[in-house]
Amino acid sequence: MFVSLKSTTILALVVPAMLLAACSANSDEGPAPASATTIAVTATDTECSLDQATVASGPIDFTVTNSGNEVTEVYVYGQNGDAFTTVVSEVENIGPGVARDMSANLAPGAYEIACKPGQTGDGIRTVLTVTGDQTAAPIATASPVRAIDLGIDSSDTLTGLAGQSALVEERIEFEVTNSAGAKRNFEVKRPDGSVAGEVEIAAGKKGDLTLDMNFDGTWSLIVEGGATETEADFVVS
Repeated sequence: MFVSLKSTTILALVVPAMLLAACSANSDEGPAPASATTIAVTATDTECSLDQATVASGPIDFTVTNSGNEVTEVYVYGQNGDAFTTVVSEVENIGPGVARDMSANLAPGAYEIACKPGQTGDGIRTVLTVTGDQTAAPIATASPVRAIDLGIDSSDTLTGLAGQSALVEERIEFEVTNSAGAKRNFEVKRPDGSVAGEVEIAAGKKGDLTLDMNFDGTWSLIVEGGATETEADFVVS
């Protein structure tokens, strides 16, 4: 009987201490990181709808469902001057009946979500408004940026690239002047083939695309939208 009471007493003292220790350990971990907001995007051959048109700034997960009959792709476009031509994120090759995800870290402002049935053209666009303060910029501004001036000539060939390269982790701003006579897309792919960024450039205009060159190897600079897609190598080491 004596042993049982002693055990009970010890247990009564130990359990609260364990609970207190557990609470203290949690409090030392600091606040949990902000969870991502999820937006459902439904893409058809004629519509591009979002389940919410206004969200708070920060990480956002887009769940894209293709309810149309054509293979589609979906882009998040940020503003570049008066136009929404800066590609913030994209997901391609979504077959009919297929759902795929993409994510973006969005600062406050206006964006356009473009669904492109057939994976061509400007797409069907829907406005997304992001509210909040300026703490979630998609591209940090602390590191210096080196500008590289490029051109797209009448044969869709990139000019001004001879002798150009970059260092790993360098931030490059590609300033591309389109002299092809019609709108073109300038796209950059990483060495693994994933898309790092893309910008649409109207005829006779200049488009800017700023990227962190965070992988070594041969990147691809691509001109799309003409009769022939052209591609050039860009070495990062």
